[in-house]
Amino acid sequence: MMNRFTGIKSIIRVAVFAASVISLVVNGVCSSPAALAAERISPRLEVMAYCPIDYPGDSLAYASLKKNLRLVDTAALFQFTLDWSGRVLGPGDARFLDLAKGGGLKVVPVIHNFVGGRFDGEMVRPSLATVEGRARASSAITTLVLDKGYSGVDIDFEALPPDLRDSLSLFVKNLAGRLHAHGRTLSIAVPAKTRDNPRDSWSGAYDYAALAENADRLMIMAYDEHWAGGPSGPIASAGWVERVVDYAVTAAPRGKILLGVPQYSYDWPAAGGTAKYMPVSSALRLAGETGAKIVWDSTAQVPHFFYWRGSEKRHVFIENSYSLAFKMEIARSRGLAGVAIWRIGYEEPRTWEVIESYRK
Repeated sequence: MMNRFTGIKSIIRVAVFAASVISLVVNGVCSSPAALAAERISPRLEVMAYCPIDYPGDSLAYASLKKNLRLVDTAALFQFTLDWSGRVLGPGDARFLDLAKGGGLKVVPVIHNFVGGRFDGEMVRPSLATVEGRARASSAITTLVLDKGYSGVDIDFEALPPDLRDSLSLFVKNLAGRLHAHGRTLSIAVPAKTRDNPRDSWSGAYDYAALAENADRLMIMAYDEHWAGGPSGPIASAGWVERVVDYAVTAAPRGKILLGVPQYSYDWPAAGGTAKYMPVSSALRLAGETGAKIVWDSTAQVPHFFYWRGSEKRHVFIENSYSLAFKMEIARSRGLAGVAIWRIGYEEPRTWEVIESYRK
């Protein structure tokens, strides 16, 4: 069943697009994944691109940014952590700063709490829970921004315990005040949710309304609806994303919201188990090598396929240019500021055709 979109001619346009994708995506012959936007009437969508370095020598994000500079507004460098003492760790990669600035982009460091292969909510507690901790961490982050010439900062503190809800909001207020005094910006990544439950163990710490009062952008991480450690399923089904956005716009100004959109794949054991995280190109190549038939899920608006690895049946869900088109249309039809891509370097080339169509 097709999900309802609210833009002019959206229902007809999306229905035609989905019908074509069901057959064309399987055979890899679709020449214009931007077809969804062909009759679009909308403002230009802002684009933030997350640029991680996963291992020494990882150049995937850098190569993608270099090739697509003109289609990005902000390069977000996922290369810095905040430690227990409130210090910012990670020198970052100066190549990104030089490249992005040379292309006229805004550049922001992403200050995160991802260590040892997971997000550690307790690691940033000392920087959030007290007046002194908030001042110390805010000062360190502001110093980094000013010393390196960044346009602002993006905060990505995930897996925070719900008891830090008010502390996080106060931290953002403190940091925003310091940055705004120097003409710099603050964005914050927040988990997706369809309603607010302050006691929820994953999303309870994130008060959209309070955070949006001081942050310039609220980046809604509308992905991992089905995550690597759970059962297989769409990474970000269109209906779920719609519900996430419908809640978000009740709590924060539309003009401050960036819709986080995924560009990666998960390969799960069909019987259950942890998924392998992989680039879109790797998933498509895997389908070709195993002779798997890629199927378009017309409800979730995403492609997926099954294959066998020896005696083990596996299930792969992909977030590619075709599924992205539906999410771009959701952002446009709801009047959001734009989108934030997690992550560049894992996307397929056609992804940028879709993005370009929403920037004219």
